[in-house]
Amino acid sequence: MSDYLVSLIRTAVPTAVGGVLAWLATVGLPIPEDAASSVIVGLTGAIIAVYYGLVRFAEQRWPWVGALLGRRETPSYGQPPAQTETQTHYGPTGDVERIDSTTTWTVGPIRSDRDRFDSPS
Repeated sequence: MSDYLVSLIRTAVPTAVGGVLAWLATVGLPIPEDAASSVIVGLTGAIIAVYYGLVRFAEQRWPWVGALLGRRETPSYGQPPAQTETQTHYGPTGDVERIDSTTTWTVGPIRSDRDRFDSPS
């Protein structure tokens, strides 16, 4: 199954579960008619977030729990391709200067510029 389809399933299932649980939570509650929509929408969002967060947390320890999101497998997002950009600049004498640059994305820990440029004490 493609990563795209897996990601859609793992998004749609918690949304559907959250909607159903929110609806069930409001059945029989005395909610004023003018506030019913707002309460249900807010409750749905909160239940989706809590459900997804708890399942993802549990999935770290017990991978089979991922089935509660619709699929046990998780999508794997590969490294994006390098992007090349060519710019043309005119020098002080009017000569054309061409600058080619390539940006390559790397996967790993994020380091701040401060860590990179500060000299060790």
